Amino acid sequence: MPAVPSPTVSERLAITGMTCAACVSRVEKALLRVPGVTAASVNLALNRAEVELDRLIDPGGLVEAVEGIGFGATLDDDTPTIPLEAEAKADRIAARDLALAIALSVPIVLVSMIWHTRSLVVNVGLVLASMPVVFGAGRGFFLRAWAAARHRTGTMDTLVALGAFSAWLYSAGAVVGAYLAVRAGHAGHGGANASHGVHVETAVVIVTLILVGKRLEAGAKVRAADALRGLLTLAPATALRLSPDGTATEVVVADLRPGEVFRTRPGERLATDGEVLEGVSEVDESMVTGEGQPVRRTVGDAVIGGTLNTTGSLDVRVTRIGAQTVLRRIVRMVEHAQSAKAPAQRLADRIAAIFVPIVLALSGLTFLGWIVLGNVAWTDAIVPALAVLVVACPCALGLATPMALIVATGRGAQMGILVRDAIALEAAAEMHTLILDKTGTLTSGDLTAERAWLAPGVNGESIDALVAAAESRSEHPVGRALSRLSAPSVQPLTGFRNVPGDGIEFEVDGHPVRIGRRAWLLPQPKVPDDAAVGVEVAGQLLAAYRLRDTVRPEARAALKDLRDLGITPVIASGDRRDAVRRVAEAVGITDFRADVRPAAKAELVQELRPAGPVAMVGDGVNDAPALAMADLGIAMGTGADVAAETSGLVLLQNDLRRIATAVRLARRTRRIIAENLAWAFGYNLLMIPLAMAGRLDPMLAAGAMALSSVSVVLNSLRLRRFERSRQLQSTP
Repeated sequence: MPAVPSPTVSERLAITGMTCAACVSRVEKALLRVPGVTAASVNLALNRAEVELDRLIDPGGLVEAVEGIGFGATLDDDTPTIPLEAEAKADRIAARDLALAIALSVPIVLVSMIWHTRSLVVNVGLVLASMPVVFGAGRGFFLRAWAAARHRTGTMDTLVALGAFSAWLYSAGAVVGAYLAVRAGHAGHGGANASHGVHVETAVVIVTLILVGKRLEAGAKVRAADALRGLLTLAPATALRLSPDGTATEVVVADLRPGEVFRTRPGERLATDGEVLEGVSEVDESMVTGEGQPVRRTVGDAVIGGTLNTTGSLDVRVTRIGAQTVLRRIVRMVEHAQSAKAPAQRLADRIAAIFVPIVLALSGLTFLGWIVLGNVAWTDAIVPALAVLVVACPCALGLATPMALIVATGRGAQMGILVRDAIALEAAAEMHTLILDKTGTLTSGDLTAERAWLAPGVNGESIDALVAAAESRSEHPVGRALSRLSAPSVQPLTGFRNVPGDGIEFEVDGHPVRIGRRAWLLPQPKVPDDAAVGVEVAGQLLAAYRLRDTVRPEARAALKDLRDLGITPVIASGDRRDAVRRVAEAVGITDFRADVRPAAKAELVQELRPAGPVAMVGDGVNDAPALAMADLGIAMGTGADVAAETSGLVLLQNDLRRIATAVRLARRTRRIIAENLAWAFGYNLLMIPLAMAGRLDPMLAAGAMALSSVSVVLNSLRLRRFERSRQLQSTP
């Protein structure tokens, strides 16, 4: 018998030193070379890596692999992404370097541009003044370029370092040459014409403009992560814990344990997830669920940690803490989505992996071409060669997709839409058909059951109590409705078994009992047509029950939105045909399927797929197979956990209108990504030939390079305004 392979685990790494898509490619390749690693995805915008590896492998090898190619790496635990002190220190250093670069570059540029016939002394001063800019503020470019060179590769830093250093060395050489000429008596008095060939301003402008671009880019990244940062700040630091005798003590939230009780006063945020034991209040859940209005919470209701208690005092029993809370799970899911890689980005990464060597070759060809074909001196040929080095930037390629995903998934979370990964977002944009479950999706799911028929001589109260006892352990909406028929029977139930899609069966006093769909039980002509559930004991139908449910008030408008987007809605329900037909007519759907068992829902996905990508929305355990089979699974957030785990999108509120919102967000994101990639590729296709032709000064090239990355980031930030004016309410 073959050995069962060890399950894989996921590890996250914080990566330092990455500056472009070429860096991303190098880190991914290094991680994939580690034995036991099955997948690796590196995100330039977040400086994070997601790695799948064998459970038995020491994750410390991942850090060694990354450090071995010249980057920094640390294992990241399950704590949500929060700015670290090290990152804050790096930010302060970057700000100081930029201030130094600007302070020295401005006078250097002014002197160089205005004073053309400078003396040798002035040029020496310019060269010396440029050194703190090039080798001080710009030291990071040289250090990272050297680290890459040691591993026989190149990055954006390679291009910047070569460009800045060549311009500085060329200028310094010109100054030394002028000095030697003065010593030899071949120059004018004091070296008055010693400024020929001195372009030290080019070196400092290259460094300064790229530092400015990086600073703007970093600031835009911070704004892009505002949605996630907003979620992280929701959880309070302390809570008022209640002891069994009613004494209140302020404690750190991390010290709370399941089963303990805490009190939340008006205006405070709930410390963690729990169940209300005492009190009534309106709770603002908008930042977590996207729900527009505060919702009423009272005894028995579940509450979410981080939400705002507005009006009353609540005593809450802790049900979940730490990483298991709704808020932390939301943050983790958003982070995972932001770390994912869209299919379009993989092409950009492959190009970036060979981009730097190509640019170096083009720069060399430009230098030789101007000397041979342009018949110019090497001192003049170096200028266009430098421009080629500086203008070519793979940064925009590396940022094109991840920046858009960061903003889109953050905006989605604000609206109560959780995106599992980039693949799910792509599937939402391409959705053609949407299969909807009926109960709990198109309807409220809060069913009520009433007895519709009783066999002669049967005690109705006894049979109701038996049904209530059997269904009291069920999480299905039908089971919950039946469990409320009566006080449960005290008779012991044995051999309990769930039959997916049909019902349950068990034994009482040695008699076999089945409760479930009418079509699953023995036929009985006297039972009313609208009775959906029956009870069969020892092969005889004894009772049947009618179920009542209400269509969600927003369902009809939500489905119209989907049709306007070119999406065809289809109902697939396990209920009887007449019940499904009534709901279909109420919401305006013409294509519906009744008496559909869970396995058949998955088969329906396959049947509809030839027309285009199929999505499935549901909220129950019985929907999980179809959710997993569909091109995109959409789970209603209040449904079963297994439904959410097999879905690409999770709606935190049972508001069907958010499906159309998710589709529009996905399509807008796809368009932004396409624009970003078009700009990144188009920029290089246009700028490199201009630089080779000598039509682009190296200083302008540096500015254009910085602008390319900033433009991609700013374009992605447009997603922050997605449907800001649209107010989604819980009712139309």
